Amino acid sequence: MSDVSSLAVALPQSNRLRESESIPLDLAATHSFLFVRRRWLAGGSKVFQAALMLGTGAFLLSQASSTPNLVLQIAVVGTLLAIGGIAILAYAVSDFLGGLRVDPHGIRVRLGWSGYSITWPEVARWRINDVAAKIPDLYSVEICTAESSLPLTVPGGCLSAADHHLLRRLFHSFAENKEID
Repeated sequence: MSDVSSLAVALPQSNRLRESESIPLDLAATHSFLFVRRRWLAGGSKVFQAALMLGTGAFLLSQASSTPNLVLQIAVVGTLLAIGGIAILAYAVSDFLGGLRVDPHGIRVRLGWSGYSITWPEVARWRINDVAAKIPDLYSVEICTAESSLPLTVPGGCLSAADHHLLRRLFHSFAENKEID
């Protein structure tokens, strides 16, 4: 009985995906996938956490001079909290500024302060994990090159199911026969 109910739930999505396959794909255009559409809440949460840590650290550092016996301890804890807040704030940038761009020349991924760019001839193998649209612990996209033993990745939870489907169509168009099964 559970198999039938899962089929009934999956049918509308598969019909939607089939309808999108009939839409022509513009291969000359640049296709952009911004992470902020799916990650703004997580980014806001990180900014809030960073603000709390920075605020607490600044408060402790301002109170260090009024507690003569605990100056060193309060200064250390306040400094660590401030450094942690700055680190979390830097990490939150990837949720707001991250994105993926696909064009006829290649792929550009920006993950906050870092990122990578790769041309289509450099792509040796690729995989798009549709399950990762809802699970941030998995990789959404894995791209292997001949030069690197480790794949270049895009974290899960950044792209919607429709984005995964469009990316798969783009990768099939630009790097066909290189998909990892």
